[in-house]
Amino acid sequence: MAQQENNDSRKVILASTSPRRRKLFSLITDSFVCMSPDVDESTVSGLGAEGRCRTLAEMKCRHIHEQYPDDIVVACDTVVDLDSKILEKPVSFEDAYNMIKSISGRSHRVHTGVCIMKGDLEESYVSTSSVEFYEIPDDDITAYCMTDEPYDKAGAYGIHAWAARYIKSIDGDYYSIMGLPVSSIYQCLARKFY
Repeated sequence: MAQQENNDSRKVILASTSPRRRKLFSLITDSFVCMSPDVDESTVSGLGAEGRCRTLAEMKCRHIHEQYPDDIVVACDTVVDLDSKILEKPVSFEDAYNMIKSISGRSHRVHTGVCIMKGDLEESYVSTSSVEFYEIPDDDITAYCMTDEPYDKAGAYGIHAWAARYIKSIDGDYYSIMGLPVSSIYQCLARKFY
């Protein structure tokens, strides 16, 4: 795909400034730019976890697409879902502690909504994976929540970081759990947008 991009003027925009998503998207192509979408996430309510992440991905994508309609725009949004309750980014120590405690020894789902637009073309979908944790000792949860790590992550954890030592099983796409389903985006771009 990278070779195709070098032969034409097509531009690919990742509607995110997340370093993690940038790194993952570089597995798809090395020719892209990142832009931060201006989206008020508080306006999305009354939807389940899957509907929320898909709608937010579409909003992010549309915001950039309206400015650059001839370019390929890719946006994602990730939601952690425990028994149909959305676990947002924690706002306090207590919030982070309660989130990690609630998923300790249990399974939950992680949904990543994806939206891709170019001109009149649009594709959006949700990639869902299940994650099961071993029991996490209370002292480990406390120590973890005293670091900066939980507070910029949905569900208070990143699967590739501290939480890795407690992952019992994964059913689905590891990269989707990280926030950008690499293979499905690559396949969608190759099938529909290139």
